[in-house]
Amino acid sequence: MQKSFKGAMPKITRYTLGTMGMTDRNNPDHVKTARAGMEAGIWFHSSADYPGVSEVLKIAFREDPAHVPRLILKTDGKGPDKLKATVENQVRDLGIGKIDIAQVCGEPDVDKSFRPGCALHEMMCDLKRRGLVGNFVLENWRWTSDEALKAVRDDLFDAHTFYWNATERQASNALFDMMRARHTKILALRTLGGGTCNRDPDLPEERVQAIHAIYQRSGCASQVEFRLRFILSQPNVLTTIGGASKVERLNLYLEAERNFRPLDGKIIAEIDALHRQWYAAGAR
Repeated sequence: MQKSFKGAMPKITRYTLGTMGMTDRNNPDHVKTARAGMEAGIWFHSSADYPGVSEVLKIAFREDPAHVPRLILKTDGKGPDKLKATVENQVRDLGIGKIDIAQVCGEPDVDKSFRPGCALHEMMCDLKRRGLVGNFVLENWRWTSDEALKAVRDDLFDAHTFYWNATERQASNALFDMMRARHTKILALRTLGGGTCNRDPDLPEERVQAIHAIYQRSGCASQVEFRLRFILSQPNVLTTIGGASKVERLNLYLEAERNFRPLDGKIIAEIDALHRQWYAAGAR
């Protein structure tokens, strides 16, 4: 009987291809980009909630079954039945053997969901026992930081994932500090902070400009290089997840990852200090 859903994390490529923009099976760029990512041997991140993306991936997987990528897929953590359905449906629809890493979404209550004896915990154990999921990671937001603190404190998950890049950090200072102290593994979402570095439109312009000024002093040749080097320089980050729907954008990520070297520590400290001001509390 499977008593825990925890396990050792697999080795993940430092850059993971985000597929949210691959929405059109009739757009040759979208299938071509998926195929290029497969040929590069990188991990993919996706969700059944992304309209049209599953159709694009199915075409790419069918065209090159020998290079179907390792997958991080969003799953519904609002209850055991919803979790089971999203796992089984994605495995079936994509024609894969299992979800390598299931990203548990839905802002569930840690004490009522992930402790032994809780229905969601038991379902996660069952899905792992059946071989449908390799690992589970918890999706965090600033406003769920207090819940995530419990999960990190008690080491409930194999890793955590949240938006973390040069312009945003969806974790309160308290959560971030605990993750640092405990060497919590992190899958960092949104390498560029959204789109072509235009980021969330709700992000105050002064924050965008502050990071842009640091970028201009960084010596990096592009925003892709700057942002990828920033996040991969963080000691507990396993991968950065950045979207691409054209091969040209994908190649920028791949080149930056191939040539990766840590960003200057003073620049990292400067950005981290700004994040501590901007994201101190767990407010929306």
